Amino acid sequence: MLRAADCRPVSEKAGTYLYPVGEADRRDTYLGIAPDGKVYAGMDGVTLLAETGDEALEKLIEGIR
Repeated sequence: MLRAADCRPVSEKAGTYLYPVGEADRRDTYLGIAPDGKVYAGMDGVTLLAETGDEALEKLIEGIR
């Protein structure tokens, strides 16, 4: 189970608090949502996955990064 502490390094790299929402890429990537609704993905590095949760869900379902 993903905990907030697991997402802390990704939050620090994103420069904003991220609430953990799940994992992707066979658990090699954490997914977190920021207070402004943006969804970030990362582990060693971090990238903005989508501007909204709906957009992130679409990308994850379609396999788009």
